[in-house]
Amino acid sequence: MFRPMCFTALDSCSVERFQDDDAGYRTWLYANMSGYVVNALRGPNLGVPILHRATCETITPTPDKAWTAEYIKVCSTDRFELEGWAREHNQRLHPCEFCNP
Repeated sequence: MFRPMCFTALDSCSVERFQDDDAGYRTWLYANMSGYVVNALRGPNLGVPILHRATCETITPTPDKAWTAEYIKVCSTDRFELEGWAREHNQRLHPCEFCNP
C-alpha cells in the first residue's frame, strides 16, 4: 500500500498523494471537504491533471470502484500548493468542468 507523501518541508503536510490507498483518500476527502483534489494518471506521464473541489461528484469514492489504482489523487486544502505540485511535474492543472474549482 502506498502511503501519502508530504511534498513540503513544513511540519504538517500541505500536499498529500494517494496511490493504491482508497481508504486513506476517502479519509482525507471527508476530513477536508473544502479542499481540492488533482486527478492524474499514475506513472511518469500524468496525462491531463484535472483540478477538482473535494466535493465534486466525479471524484467521490464509491465502494464499487478502485479510486486510487489507475489514477493518483493529489490533495490539498490549498489550491496554490497543487498548482505548485503541477509545475514541479512540468504540468498545468485543468479545472473540472463540473465543479469549476
